[in-house]
Amino acid sequence: PFYEIIFVTKGKGIMRIDFIDRPMQQGSLYLMQPSQIHLPLFSGDFEAFLLRFDLSIFEEKTFLENLSIFHFDYLCVEEPSYTMLVHLLSALKEEYLTQQTLKHMTTNNLLKLFLINVQRLLPNVVNESTPTSLFGALNTLMETHHFKIQTPAFYAKKLKVSLKVLNHTVKEYT
Repeated sequence: PFYEIIFVTKGKGIMRIDFIDRPMQQGSLYLMQPSQIHLPLFSGDFEAFLLRFDLSIFEEKTFLENLSIFHFDYLCVEEPSYTMLVHLLSALKEEYLTQQTLKHMTTNNLLKLFLINVQRLLPNVVNESTPTSLFGALNTLMETHHFKIQTPAFYAKKLKVSLKVLNHTVKEYT
């Protein structure tokens, strides 16, 4: 399963994530967990950076656990942060395309630096799950259990939410 980040540098439209439409414009940053459903719908010219990675890229498996960026699925990045992220992603792309020594280590560190800077852009309340990330987490949990039928209470307990919140979220997105 891959995490996916899309950072829009040109274009307009919408990004549909777990059946919710988000605006798409320069500075739109989408943070998708594995199994989140997404579809970009844009008109005209469109340019973006696309990062797709799994946890195997990180030597310390807990690195991503210390970030809460995937509790959000959308951010609108403005200056000066926009330019800083574009520079980081450009450096990451350049390093990815190179054949230099220590390429893996350098790309890994640039990705970590990017993720840390995205974390710093988040609002202070970073531990609250948005409904779309809850829906994505439910999909991931169901995938982990090989889609065996479990009770809603089982999933609510695993997701650390009330049964009422889980039912409301599922009804809203299905």
